[in-house]
Amino acid sequence: MSEGKQGGKEDYYAVVSIHSIVEDKKAYGIDPIQSFTLGLKLIEQLTREKRIGGDEAVVPGASWKIEAILD
Repeated sequence: MSEGKQGGKEDYYAVVSIHSIVEDKKAYGIDPIQSFTLGLKLIEQLTREKRIGGDEAVVPGASWKIEAILD
């Protein structure tokens, strides 16, 4: 899950949580779009080894599913 927030003047961050991997990790950016993008990049990096098929099966530009869960 990646959730955008503003922590103060010009202080944007995305809160990233991945079940059993990371909880409430902040990815800071200069605007909401950049912080969200950095949050997604963090999700991609942290879940790379857990994807089906391994590194040899990963195709550049291939899509993968991100599921947002609302509390």
